[in-house]
Amino acid sequence: MSFWRYAARIYTRPLLLAAAGFVFLLFLKRTALPGNSWRELILATLALGIPYTAAAFVVCVSAEHQQLAMRKARQTLARFGA
Repeated sequence: MSFWRYAARIYTRPLLLAAAGFVFLLFLKRTALPGNSWRELILATLALGIPYTAAAFVVCVSAEHQQLAMRKARQTLARFGA
């Protein structure tokens, strides 16, 4: 596999997801959260950060690593009695 094909294979999905996040933040800035206060900045961060993290986990992380992360999360929760 060539370097360029390898690079495209590993970077395409994360870059598309980041571009979608950027467009979403521009939309928020022009409509509901212009970012004129700390409150608006924090809300915009949460509005993008929570769904972006979930989408990145599904889209960018391999199935094997998803399983490892979920197993570790279950073990950690079990330790705290949750």
